[in-house]
Amino acid sequence: MTPPSPERVAAALKSVLSRPEFQKRGPSLIERFREWLYEILRKLGFHWDTPSLGSSGAKTTQLIVLGLAILGFLFLILYVARRLDRRLRRETVAPAEAFTAADATASALLRDADACAERGEYREALERLMVGTLLHLRDAKAMEYRPNRTNWENLRVLSRDFPPVAARHLRTTAHLFDRKWYGVQEVDLGEYRAAASDLAEARAAADALNATHVLQGAEARA
Repeated sequence: MTPPSPERVAAALKSVLSRPEFQKRGPSLIERFREWLYEILRKLGFHWDTPSLGSSGAKTTQLIVLGLAILGFLFLILYVARRLDRRLRRETVAPAEAFTAADATASALLRDADACAERGEYREALERLMVGTLLHLRDAKAMEYRPNRTNWENLRVLSRDFPPVAARHLRTTAHLFDRKWYGVQEVDLGEYRAAASDLAEARAAADALNATHVLQGAEARA
C-alpha cells in the first residue's frame, strides 16, 4: 500500500485542526470581568497576583470578594462626597435676614417668622420660630436660655414643672429644625404648620406655668 503523500497528510491534518474543538478559546465573559476587577485593584494600589484559570469555585469566590470590595469603596466615596457637599452648602446658605439671637427678642423673631412664612420661606421661618420660642420660654422663666448652647442643651434645662406633652412636642420640633437647618433641607408648608402648632403649644404652656408660679409667689407673700 502506497503511503499518502506529505501534501495529503498536511491537508488532512489542517482539516482536523480546523474543527471547533481544536480551536483556542478566549476568556469567558466572567473571566474578562474578573481580569477587569483585578486591573482596577492594581491601579488602586492592591498588588494582588491574578490567579490561574483553574478552580471555578475559587475564581467565583474571588470574584465575589472583589465585587464587594469595589462596592464598599464606591459607597465610601459616595458617603464622603455627600458629607462634603452638605458641609459646603451649610457654610454658604444663610438666613434671608441675618440676626443675632443674643440681641433679638422673642416677639421680634416671631414676627419675622410670620413674615418669612408669608413669603414662602418656611426654612428661615422655622429658624426664627424655634429661637423665638426658646426666648419666650426664657422670658416666662420656663427655661434658662443661652445663645451659645445648642437647642438640645437648652432643652435639657427645661423646667421640671413644664407639661410633659408640650415638652415632647417641643423636642420633636427641635429635632425637625436640626435636621432641616443643619442638613440644608427645605421645609414644606405642612411641616411648618405642624411645627408652628407645637411651638405655640409650648409658649402657651410656658405662660400658664409662669402664671401659676406668680400666683403661688403672691400667696406665699400674703
